[in-house]
Amino acid sequence: KCSGYQADIDALSDRLRHYESDHSSASESDKVQRLKEMIEALEAQNKFNRITIDELSKMKEEYLQLQTKYESLKQCNDDYCSKLEKMENKYNDLHENYQTKIRQLHQLNGQHQE
Repeated sequence: KCSGYQADIDALSDRLRHYESDHSSASESDKVQRLKEMIEALEAQNKFNRITIDELSKMKEEYLQLQTKYESLKQCNDDYCSKLEKMENKYNDLHENYQTKIRQLHQLNGQHQE
């Protein structure tokens, strides 16, 4: 982006040098016209820069909002992952307990049948 601005500055400098070198041979109205053109170009560039700054400011604000939302969602996800891990551990404990009870039942059934 800076190189684009530098190109604009260089182009304006070239126009100004051209204006200064031609000032002795140009009529007063030509000089005024060239200066008006340079001012219009500067005003157009200034307007473009202000629009660009406004757009970048809006983008930065949106970025900060999205970053805040991301942090909130990430925290929520981490909380859910923690809960899921606890539930999986609880399930594994219950399943292991169930398997133990089934084995005990089979042993009791085997002892009862004997």
